[in-house]
Amino acid sequence: MSTLAWEQGHAAHEQSFSILLSGSYAVSEDLLLGAELRHDNLYGANAFEEELTQRGSSSALYIGPNVLVRITEDFAAKLAWALRVPPASDPFEPEPRHQVDLLLSYSF
Repeated sequence: MSTLAWEQGHAAHEQSFSILLSGSYAVSEDLLLGAELRHDNLYGANAFEEELTQRGSSSALYIGPNVLVRITEDFAAKLAWALRVPPASDPFEPEPRHQVDLLLSYSF
C-alpha cells in the first residue's frame, strides 16, 4: 500500500508492506472463528528518494482473533482485533498498539 500526504510544502510518500498468516474454524455454516498473525513494515518514502534514509522505517507484529459471520446468502461481515507485540521498532513514530478491522462483503 502506498500513501501520499502533503507535508511541509511538499508531497511525502509512505509505503507499507504486510504479510498475513491466518486460520479459521467453521463453528457452523454461518460462523467462522479464527486467528491472525500479521507483520507490517512502514517505509518513510519510496526507495528512490533520499528521504527514506532520513526517516527510516518501522515494523510491527500483530496477533489477534477474528470472527466472520454470514448474515444473509450474499452478505457477510468479518471483525478482527489485533494487539501489537513487541512494541514498534521506531519510538518516534510508533505503530498503533491495538487495531480493529471491519470487513463487509457482498456477493452479486
